Amino acid sequence: MANIIDFRFKVHDKSDDEIFIIKIAWQTLVKVAIPTIKKGIATLYKQVPDEIKLYVDNPKGPAKALEQDDMISKHFNIDHIEEEMLHRNKVNGEDITSIKQFTPVFEEINDDDKAFGHCMDDIILKLSNVESMTDANEATRCEFISAILHASIAIAKNLTSQDIFIVLQKDISGEDATGRVDYTIKSLEEFLCITEGNHNLAQLESAFQTNKKKRTADQAFNEDYFDYLYGIVTTGAEWHFIIYTHDGIYCTSGSEYQINLTKSAIKENPELLRSNVKRVIGIIVGLLKDRVSIDSSPASKRARIKKIIKK
Repeated sequence: MANIIDFRFKVHDKSDDEIFIIKIAWQTLVKVAIPTIKKGIATLYKQVPDEIKLYVDNPKGPAKALEQDDMISKHFNIDHIEEEMLHRNKVNGEDITSIKQFTPVFEEINDDDKAFGHCMDDIILKLSNVESMTDANEATRCEFISAILHASIAIAKNLTSQDIFIVLQKDISGEDATGRVDYTIKSLEEFLCITEGNHNLAQLESAFQTNKKKRTADQAFNEDYFDYLYGIVTTGAEWHFIIYTHDGIYCTSGSEYQINLTKSAIKENPELLRSNVKRVIGIIVGLLKDRVSIDSSPASKRARIKKIIKK
């Protein structure tokens, strides 16, 4: 059944305060939506334009014109999509802090681990070279996120003897939205999506759907089918971990996983910086190890998730 959304639009040459709302399936082509939009305009105005062009706002430049064969959902506001997702998953709230909690899998990291040591050297070097981390932009924060992710992958590969890869700036397309994640970590398929900033839920759902499409029809549409994905939302300093499953979404937003990425941390409390980085890497390694080691059967995955969320 199609998801029905409140589609909000403005009519040019009218008051900027006038926003019209129509209900429409978000898996709708622009050319199919326009007649419905015209009906909405006709309820308030005597004259309805013969030709209607839809645009979406672009904070980095001019508004983007949608083509007749564009899917509205591909350009729909990401905040609204995630709000719909939370509602569908019976989350009482409007952001990840409202999601049911879980305790992440954790792998103890040795102090003398080479990948961890290299990561710490890299972080300290970067902190000493940047002018300030106050109001640091996305590119700067990603420098530190990348160091932690690469170290985590190296440690997980060493522990599991499995091929694990990182993909940067991955475009993911799902039923309700398309989006780009800053990083995905994968083996045979994506199993961990990482975004810098506030949004990951919609992309996580899209990645989940993409993985499902790779299954055979018997696997994907079997009533016993079950799978799960991990996600990370991070600024480099703050880290939230997410599980997306058939049965719901779970998050660590109630726990504090923070790294003091400041220049002062190097001099004032280097051991705390080291401890915080090791803690985050331990969680990421635990998630990676869990995902590549789990039996691929739906029953095993379901049992694994049940065990994790009960901790």
